[in-house]
Amino acid sequence: MKPGTIFISHRSEYAELVKALKAVIQETAQGQINVFISEDIPKADDWRDELEKNLREADSLFLIYGAPYEDWSWCFYETGYFAAQPAREGRERRIFCVKRKEIAVPSPLNHLQAVADEKELVK
Repeated sequence: MKPGTIFISHRSEYAELVKALKAVIQETAQGQINVFISEDIPKADDWRDELEKNLREADSLFLIYGAPYEDWSWCFYETGYFAAQPAREGRERRIFCVKRKEIAVPSPLNHLQAVADEKELVK
């Protein structure tokens, strides 16, 4: 069985945090989960094509959500693009909004339960 893939959507300010999260997930999953982040796109590649290709192929999307006053338009685009893709046969596609406890879930995703602490994230 092909390993699952997680697409992590985030603002560029969170790149270091997301790189660390990717490393932990991949190490813990022992080859069962691949993680894609935008920093994986080689320089000079068509970044939009790469993002959309990886959004189509992902099984899950993690939105790393920070402060509501930040511009989340591109991350919401990625989340909407992911949500619009059909699930592959036998695979469920899920969106996880990862946020701090004191931050409300952003309105485009308020129909979803959010992940607000590390124990929930590990599950």
